[in-house]
Amino acid sequence: MSKAGKVFDRILGGTVFLAGAILIFDMLAVSADVAMRNLFNAPLAWQVDVTEASLVFIPFLGTAWVLKKEGHVIVDTLVNLLKPKPKALLNLVTSMLATVAVIPLFWYGVQVTWEAYRGGYHPRSVIEIPDAAVLWIIPVGSILLFIQFLRRNRTYFNSSRGKAVSQESRETKTELT
Repeated sequence: MSKAGKVFDRILGGTVFLAGAILIFDMLAVSADVAMRNLFNAPLAWQVDVTEASLVFIPFLGTAWVLKKEGHVIVDTLVNLLKPKPKALLNLVTSMLATVAVIPLFWYGVQVTWEAYRGGYHPRSVIEIPDAAVLWIIPVGSILLFIQFLRRNRTYFNSSRGKAVSQESRETKTELT
């Protein structure tokens, strides 16, 4: 595996760890709010705002890692009937389409985040978290997903051509089968 591949894998490991930490924090915050509300009639005023904002982060921090692990839901009943080369070619085509689909997500995320930052937008709530502080994760997560799709495309391309694959590709290929 290349040095850049190892660094990227570490980044993905860090982002999924952060997503998990946010999820645990949200679970504890909601539980604390329920307890405070029911036991002391004193809900945590900040909990809903913080939890809503953090829920944007979880999918965008974890999606590229899930793709690396081939953990996304797929319907592969017919695909599994194919021989390895045609299967890899079909997977390559669908993966390339998904790679292209990430581009508008990134572009729209950049535009919305920039507009929110420039305009100083924030929701009317107890804690007025600026929209840009929440939305920036969309283009960042989209870039990570795009890069992981490119890595996956390379693996499928090599598999479809019957070429020997690198150790990184072999690890991904093992996860794919």
